[in-house]
Amino acid sequence: EVRLLLGEEAVDWSTNPPMTPWLPEEGEWPEIELERALGDALRFVVQGDRAAGIKLLTEWDQRLTQQECQKEWFEVRLRLIAAYLLDDKRNRAEPLARGLEAKAAEANDFLTLRRLKRLLDPNTQPVPIPVLADYDAGPFANGTATSATPSADESGGATSGSEVTVDTTDDSTPVTAPDDNDTPLKAEMEQLMEQILEARQQEEPIEPLRAAREAILGYDISSIVSPRDGAMLIHLARFTVTGPEDARSVWAFAQRMLEHFSQEATVISVYADLGLHFHNVDEEEFAEITHEELERLFRKSLMLDPEKPRNFLRAAGFFEQVENLGEAERCYARAFRLDRTDAESALNLARIYRDTDRPRDALAALDLALREGCENADVAWEAALAAYGLEQFDSQLTYLDRHVALGENHVWVEYYRAWALLELGRYEECLAAIEREREFEPPGELHLQLLRAAALAQLDRDDEAATEIMTLLQSPLSEVEYLSISGIVRNFTRVWIAIADWPAEHPARLALEQRLLEAGLMSDEYFHHRRESDAETEVNFYRVRLRQATGDDWGTHAGCLPGQQEWPYYQIEWGVLATTEEEAVDRVLQQHHSGLDLPVEVQQVELAGEGFTDRPGVVWQGYRWCDDAPDAEDLFFGMDFDDDEGEEFMDDSEE
Repeated sequence: EVRLLLGEEAVDWSTNPPMTPWLPEEGEWPEIELERALGDALRFVVQGDRAAGIKLLTEWDQRLTQQECQKEWFEVRLRLIAAYLLDDKRNRAEPLARGLEAKAAEANDFLTLRRLKRLLDPNTQPVPIPVLADYDAGPFANGTATSATPSADESGGATSGSEVTVDTTDDSTPVTAPDDNDTPLKAEMEQLMEQILEARQQEEPIEPLRAAREAILGYDISSIVSPRDGAMLIHLARFTVTGPEDARSVWAFAQRMLEHFSQEATVISVYADLGLHFHNVDEEEFAEITHEELERLFRKSLMLDPEKPRNFLRAAGFFEQVENLGEAERCYARAFRLDRTDAESALNLARIYRDTDRPRDALAALDLALREGCENADVAWEAALAAYGLEQFDSQLTYLDRHVALGENHVWVEYYRAWALLELGRYEECLAAIEREREFEPPGELHLQLLRAAALAQLDRDDEAATEIMTLLQSPLSEVEYLSISGIVRNFTRVWIAIADWPAEHPARLALEQRLLEAGLMSDEYFHHRRESDAETEVNFYRVRLRQATGDDWGTHAGCLPGQQEWPYYQIEWGVLATTEEEAVDRVLQQHHSGLDLPVEVQQVELAGEGFTDRPGVVWQGYRWCDDAPDAEDLFFGMDFDDDEGEEFMDDSEE
């Protein structure tokens, strides 16, 4: 195809080596037959036999339609339309284009829609294979066509005159992005927005909001000519509502505006978003606003104009609320594709990726936004946290610097900087970052003490590290509600790694070991090291579940963690390699140091794997839980990044 588009001779498949004898019989491999047909049709078209090319493409268009091969049909139909245009038969091309546009819009095939739009542009020279840029070589090269990259106007970004970027950062403040393109009511919209913002900041906002609402509802809808103005009025009216009657009058106004702009994608999208808001606030009062109707409206707005990023953002929020996460992700991804610099799109897409266990994809989206010019400090911050979770510490430092450059330094920044510096072996810089973090009045000291102890140990300043460890062990873990459980584990594990070479009888090492076992936070490295002294033998893998009674003073016990103070007992699962079930239980009970005088009960022993050759002993200690504490798993607090380290019941022996 490239040779043909360059005006060169087509490849002769019959020689060097001959291909024909190797091809299967007709009907055996339809895909290769289609590829050959596309090549033959292209040869006819570029060599001037347009009728033969159109005939061949038409045959495959009909065949693929019958067989419902939509993806392949899109390509054939595009090339058929191109062939008609090259043959100066626009009257034949346009009906075919309408059918293709409808099918592609229904399938959300935005690439096909963009290729078709460019192909039909009368200012763009038609080419045999529609693409998104000018050919730069061959007989179809043309330097006069418009750029294939969507401008802000085409993509519906902040500079588009037909798009309303009127989303809110929360439900309390109406905002809009700067817009260089005027609309007839732009100045009045800005004045209304300022009036609403001022009213909402007053102690008694009802009267000024009523005045703003009356001003909005007083517009003669029939005289509004710009869909952008209409959508902005719907949006601003939402922030003037102070009661059910206000909501009803605003909703009626929005319905009339929708009737006026019934085929305008952004008006439909903003109207649906308002309906979703009212449905959420008072489902009984607005019973006629159903999720089914809202979905129809959101989908219609996307079909009418698939180039508006804010419409996709609003639709994504709806789909996420109704737990259609596949559609939510698709809409967030499309919004981000249309505007790489939009912070809201990047942050939401990254969140979806993170929540579905794709942290690398989350970081990739945030990184791309920053590289494309996004200047939002929150995007840089989330990128730093994502890099921290993925242990990409050089990148983490870069994102933290970017975050501070776009905003300002604050609590937690230097903590995460210290973490990265520690892992990169820059221990003195790590200690300096810890001291800078203390200047911002952090919510506690434990996380900083743990990092400092690890850095001192890495610098072989063992006496100082031991003092730090003994000091931090005086603080009850149950009061550390500013770190996630995984964050506490990660910090303690890092210290344990740093002092792993200390003598086994070192007082600080023994004290730390006891605390980690009591709290159920001991790292897998500890158990691996203990098993190294045993010889390899034939073992099985068992999961042993214990139930430990806690007692009345459990909330003040050294092993109690945040959120566990009221637990009457806790359960904990252990992974252990042993030759028999009895041996597995014995090894777990020997390792279970609760620090409590109350009895422990073996609840369950499960054979999870057998026939291993390995060293016997405990492999891991799982996180604890309590069946009588329904919110026991909700143990994540503060700014600490929730990573997967120490995942509950992880079975390393199966790797």
